[in-house]
Amino acid sequence: MQIVMAWLVIVFVIMWVLGGACTGLFIHPRDVSSTCTLQSGLSGLRDVPVIGLLLPYNEWVSIMYWFAPIAGMVIGYFFIRWWNNHFETKEAISIIFLIIMLAVLFGGFFINLMWYYGEWANSASGSTEILECTSGQTIQSVKQYSLHTCFVEATTGECNNTTNMINQQNYANAQRNCSDTLPLVISVKYWPELRESFFLTFVLGILAVWLPLFAFEQLEKKKKKKEN
Repeated sequence: MQIVMAWLVIVFVIMWVLGGACTGLFIHPRDVSSTCTLQSGLSGLRDVPVIGLLLPYNEWVSIMYWFAPIAGMVIGYFFIRWWNNHFETKEAISIIFLIIMLAVLFGGFFINLMWYYGEWANSASGSTEILECTSGQTIQSVKQYSLHTCFVEATTGECNNTTNMINQQNYANAQRNCSDTLPLVISVKYWPELRESFFLTFVLGILAVWLPLFAFEQLEKKKKKKEN
């Protein structure tokens, strides 16, 4: 248990460093650079494949960024222990279980985003715009918004560029067809939203507590094999 606690403390410090090594809470955005000493140095992680999807995450300028990883560690530890004891198995510290758990957590975050942006799209739809058709005719077209989720694009700028291209194409099609409906899309910036949310640090806290439990289980299996 002491080894696990030491590991979690080390992981927490590493997560704090990746969060910019911030020393202030509830500060104004313009003061982030002065309180998060490693903020600019970590920006290069954006260009690293795969890692750039999750790191660097948002600066720790709110108490929730400090609380979320601790909550993830505590909840993750007791959930894993409960699962193994209740079902009399050690499935909770298997790789398959970890993959399923991460899929559920990230999937839940996706559903939350879709619900939030879906409400936004519904409220924005219905407004009208004067559309000049390629035929020379002018009509009043009703805007209908749908959602486009950016899973490939790692940054807000990349997602906005993709969305703008889609909207420009839809606008050109509406002009060519002289349509009374103008289909447009609102971007759901999955990775940027995830990085900016303290939910990511909560998930990383769960992962941090799973790793040593998995390692101890593997060592125990090797020990039993040698004894046999």
